[in-house]
Amino acid sequence: MAATPMQSATRLLLLEQAWPLVARMGFASTSINDVLAAAHVPKGSFYYYFASKDVFGQDLLRHCIDEHAATLRMFLSRAHLSGLERLMEYWSSWVERETSPDPRRRCLIVKIGAEVSDFSEGMRRVMDGGIEILVTLLGGGIGAGMADGSVCPVMEPTNVARELFHYWLGTAVAFRIDREPARLSRALRTTREILMGARPYRGSSAAG
Repeated sequence: MAATPMQSATRLLLLEQAWPLVARMGFASTSINDVLAAAHVPKGSFYYYFASKDVFGQDLLRHCIDEHAATLRMFLSRAHLSGLERLMEYWSSWVERETSPDPRRRCLIVKIGAEVSDFSEGMRRVMDGGIEILVTLLGGGIGAGMADGSVCPVMEPTNVARELFHYWLGTAVAFRIDREPARLSRALRTTREILMGARPYRGSSAAG
C-alpha cells in the first residue's frame, strides 16, 4: 500500500532531522529516540515509518545521495562556464561543505562510510551504488570539458571521475582528523592539475 502524503512528509521529516545528528555523532551513536525527539514525532511510532534502523539508515543515505546528485547536476548545468570551471566549482563546494559549521551540509558517506560498511551490507550497497551515480555524473562533466577543450582530452572520463571522487572522500576524512585547511587547498590544486593533464592520475599509464 502506498504511503499517504502525511506519512511521506513524516518520513522526510525524520530523515531531515536525522542528518545533522548522524553527521555529528555517527550512525550507531544516534538513537531512534534522538531522531524522534528532534522531529517532535511521538515515541514508539518509528517502526510505523521504517521497518528497522538499518532500513532507516539506507533511506537516509539515499536521501543524502539524491541531494548530492541534484547539487552536482546544478553545477554541471551552468552553460556559461567551461567544463573545467563547472567541475572546479563543484569541488570548491566540497571545501565549503567540509568547513561549514552546519553538520547538515556534510556528506554522510564521509562520516559513516567506514563505520557502517562492516555491519550493514544494505547500507554499504546503497553507498556503493550512490557513489557510482555520482561518478557517472562526474564522468559526463569531464567528457563535456574534453569536448570544449578545457579538460585534458587523453583521459577516460569515468575512470578519472572515480579516482577523483575517492580522492576527495579520503581528503575529507583526513581533514576531519587534522583540521588543516591547506589540505583542502592542495586537493583543489591537485584536482585542477589532473583535469588539465598537468598531473597524472592513478589510473593512467603515466601514473604507473
